[in-house]
Amino acid sequence: MNECGSEIRQLDLPFTGSCTFRNFRYVNNWNDTEAQGAIQAAPLDFGSRRCSCARYAPRTVREASIHCTFWHADVYDHDDEIACLWSEKVRIVDASDSDIVQIETESGHTNVEFAVRPPFLHVSLPAAVGGDHSVTAPCVNAIDDQDPMDLVQVDEHLDFVSERKRARFGHGSPMRRAVRKAFITGSAQIGIRTVSSTANEGRDDTPRIESDFLLDRESRSMGTESALDRCPADTNDSVTIGISALDPSVTPVTGAPFLRGFIDCDVPEILVGQAKRGSNRGEDLVKVAVDHDQSESAAIFASQVVISLVGRVPHHENRG
Repeated sequence: MNECGSEIRQLDLPFTGSCTFRNFRYVNNWNDTEAQGAIQAAPLDFGSRRCSCARYAPRTVREASIHCTFWHADVYDHDDEIACLWSEKVRIVDASDSDIVQIETESGHTNVEFAVRPPFLHVSLPAAVGGDHSVTAPCVNAIDDQDPMDLVQVDEHLDFVSERKRARFGHGSPMRRAVRKAFITGSAQIGIRTVSSTANEGRDDTPRIESDFLLDRESRSMGTESALDRCPADTNDSVTIGISALDPSVTPVTGAPFLRGFIDCDVPEILVGQAKRGSNRGEDLVKVAVDHDQSESAAIFASQVVISLVGRVPHHENRG
């Protein structure tokens, strides 16, 4: 109380205190089964063959997320006319980082799976922040004890490499590893374009594994709603977002940038549209190579994508 008898509220301004994702409560060694949303970090980039800066993305995305920290109100989405992140009604936590083993990609993947499994099991909308795209495979592994589901990928690459120089778990292989799981019933890949790490035989394999891919130029010409019609509907789904889905003029901070791609408003519209249609059981956002992100634009974009999805927990829970 101040001298006038009024209650003093701590402002928690963005530049004060310890930095967690949007100043959510930090949970180390998951033990919070009352949380409805959780942000889990997977700072592994040993699967990348070129740029190894994505290991620092979770820290940078956490710092960028404080741009949407307001002590007096929630984040309001004027497009959908809803309040995201209901601070008085919803418990969302920062579930800390996966432990990463230096140089050992597969050991790191084991630790990522171990770390993301509890929040992916217990909360309505969990999100993992990578890391390179190889972390999608252990994130998918972590939902193997849930109902069958589909996998939606928004990215520039198919990531369907089977093996390259004896490497089977790099950033060019996660979709091939993931869709072969028995509990994954199908997939959709949106925004595929230009030169890819996946050769023709990988592309030819996608129909046999019930994977529908949509080229970037098709996605942009048909519009969001038509692109969403190519995604699984009314099913459980897991979503993976590669920052390279965007044009490098928007986010020039990935290990493999190629011209063309979505603009910054396209990806949130697709992701939020899919979340409204289906039952989103988790997502990961990867490939933010922060050493090349001098303006913080990619980190800010990544944080706002996570907020737009996880922040819809109340609406997600009350859909049906």
